[in-house]
Amino acid sequence: MNAVGLAVSSLLLMVANSEIAVGAGPSVQLVVDATGQPPIGSKGMVLTPAPGGAVHSPGFPLQLELRVVSKRTELNNRQVVDFVLTNIGAKPIQLPVSVDRFVSNSPLEMTLYLTSPDGRIRGFYPPSALLIGRVGDPKALCLLAPGRSIIVHTLTRFDPPAGRLSLTAHAELSRISKGTSIRIGTVNSKLVEHVFPNP
Repeated sequence: MNAVGLAVSSLLLMVANSEIAVGAGPSVQLVVDATGQPPIGSKGMVLTPAPGGAVHSPGFPLQLELRVVSKRTELNNRQVVDFVLTNIGAKPIQLPVSVDRFVSNSPLEMTLYLTSPDGRIRGFYPPSALLIGRVGDPKALCLLAPGRSIIVHTLTRFDPPAGRLSLTAHAELSRISKGTSIRIGTVNSKLVEHVFPNP
């Protein structure tokens, strides 16, 4: 195996053995593996199609990219998808990165989910992942530097139909105060078209 192959194998092994991997690439600050996270409730969210171009809310300088991995898992044919969050601002941004949802005192939450503007995904599906930031736990929070990225490995919470499907990724950051969720900002990816194979 050449040097490139060894580097890729080492990275995959690091991600497989840990929920969080640091320094996975020149611009990647953190890799979070949320593929093992149990299904997440929708919490009253309304999943609506987004515009074809990437957009973010004012004062929330994050860019979101959706990457569809060309393989299905053995769990209900769910597809592996990556959410890539990049700080396009001039200052660091604090983001939650823990996949452990069953904790108290968690002031920050980030919900990652998918929609399909072409309507081929029927029904109401839970988010792909929920990241938590805990008070007093530096490993649950990441101060994302300008120009750096976080990659979150997730699973679709639906069985993608075979054939070409349009998908948009969404990320919503909220602050939890006295049991109330206060939205800080949202970001949508560009529209991605992917051909899903037969199960």
